[in-house]
Formats: sequence, C-alpha cells, structure tokens
Amino acid sequence: MSPITNVIIDTLVTKFHVSAEAVKAESTFDSLDLDSLVLVELGVILGNRFGLEIDHGELIVAGTIGGAAALIEARQRC
Repeated sequence: MSPITNVIIDTLVTKFHVSAEAVKAESTFDSLDLDSLVLVELGVILGNRFGLEIDHGELIVAGTIGGAAALIEARQRC
C-alpha cells in the first residue's frame, strides 16, 4: 500500500471515525457511507497535507481510496 493510501486511510479512521476494518485501498467512498460534505472536508484535509488543491468532485470521480491516492500521486508529479 502506498504512503498516500495510508494517509487517506488514517484520516478516514481518525477524523471521520470510519471502521479500520472496513477501509481498504479498493473501498469505495459510497461503500463507506461518505457523503459529499465529508468528501469536501477530506479534499481540504488532503489538499493541505499534500500541498494541492483537491476538489471533492475529483474524489467522487476517483471513486475509491486507491483512486484518490493515484490522483494525488499524479498531481504531485506535475
């Protein structure tokens, strides 16, 4: 698992109280019952953490924790 994936998982568990057992790289945001407001806040938190601007719509399109990690990794390379 990538370090970015681990940061996302840790954030979901500690900040949003998502069950650690339920969270995997392939977990979808829908399966974790994360609504758009949570995704907005998650985008802000991750954006601040990685020095990027992440719109919640991008997280919705990414769809999964692994997808969100891939998005962040790709944006860091630019």
